Amino acid sequence: MKQIAVLVVSLFVLVLSALWEVKYIENSSRYILSDISYTKNQIQNDNYEEAKNHIENIKNTWGSIRPVWKLFIHHDKLDNIEKEIEVLKSYIDLQDKNEAITSLEKLNFSLNNINEDEKLKIENIL
Repeated sequence: MKQIAVLVVSLFVLVLSALWEVKYIENSSRYILSDISYTKNQIQNDNYEEAKNHIENIKNTWGSIRPVWKLFIHHDKLDNIEKEIEVLKSYIDLQDKNEAITSLEKLNFSLNNINEDEKLKIENIL
């Protein structure tokens, strides 16, 4: 009987931690995605100073999120996001509108892709 109780409790903890992980990734990615959207609007309006300030917000937010994401997500995906943030910063510094927007779209795609991959769906489990 004790073995069954331990098994049930372990299963319960496993399910709760999986649900927490999905919710954390979803909520934290939402912060960065809103910053990306704001930065994109600033670049489209040729407001590069505000975009530079906001890219620092993205870097700071990413710096606080990355350690937790490292526990759940493949490091290559995280490295790609970090690289794209640095590339974006360079394009904003150069005031290259088209490349900066392209970089923002890549960043947006990468974050949304991770978000979708981590959701609890049958196709993600099998």
